Amino acid sequence: MALSYKITPNHPVEYSAVSRKSLLLEPFHQHASIFTAELVANYIAVKKILVDSIPKSLVISDDMSALRALDNCLPGFACTNNLLWYIKVMIHEIHNQHRDISFLWIPNHEEIKGN
Repeated sequence: MALSYKITPNHPVEYSAVSRKSLLLEPFHQHASIFTAELVANYIAVKKILVDSIPKSLVISDDMSALRALDNCLPGFACTNNLLWYIKVMIHEIHNQHRDISFLWIPNHEEIKGN
């Protein structure tokens, strides 16, 4: 599952979640932040992994702040953002089902030729 966001003139922030079988691209409200778009893309990816009972998965993101926020969020303690909390709950459920989910940060690919 690959995650991304983009900024366009018509829709200032959009997010997408892409897997081998599906593509989801949604515009956000014009005042939504890139951070929120990244969290929603992560939410959709983790929910898909949970619902489809994928046994082993790797979620790839180029947004270090979203990945750090996920890492620092402890449900019931230091997690004040609802999206972060829901993602962490789903990750916990995936682990309880003895399935594996990992997250990987990659550098922003914006200036890589061909992207």
